[in-house]
Amino acid sequence: MSKPEQPHERQDQDSREKTIADNVAFILGKDFQKASGGESVGGNAGRNQLAVNVLYDPETGKLLAAGNAQSIRDPALVIHRQGGYKIAPNIGCALIMVEMKISSGQGRSLKITEKLQSIVFSEDQPSSDVRNILESSLEAARKPFEERL
Repeated sequence: MSKPEQPHERQDQDSREKTIADNVAFILGKDFQKASGGESVGGNAGRNQLAVNVLYDPETGKLLAAGNAQSIRDPALVIHRQGGYKIAPNIGCALIMVEMKISSGQGRSLKITEKLQSIVFSEDQPSSDVRNILESSLEAARKPFEERL
């Protein structure tokens, strides 16, 4: 006999699903697109890849911003000081890796395809629940991300 679901468990599941849906919308949205468009392919990210910096709430897993810290102007996320900046202490930081391929299209056109590869966390590892939410968000965004081009 299974134990009945508790009201807080249902609320937690609903909250998790909403966070994942919000994160998918964020990954498919203009802020993430703008941040990924400003990154160069290769370099530290690896061959045919780019890395997009993302900031997230370490308690909920909700994605909050994308881009390099110096371009994020929300003082709750990034603290700017004369000559520098730092991520606010209550904010998580990660990289979303995107693979890019350029191939020949019809005629003389080129076709660019992008694939969401993985999420890489900074030295401050999130809890297993938050990590699962972020990885689930990336998985849920893969197909629509690739179809948008």
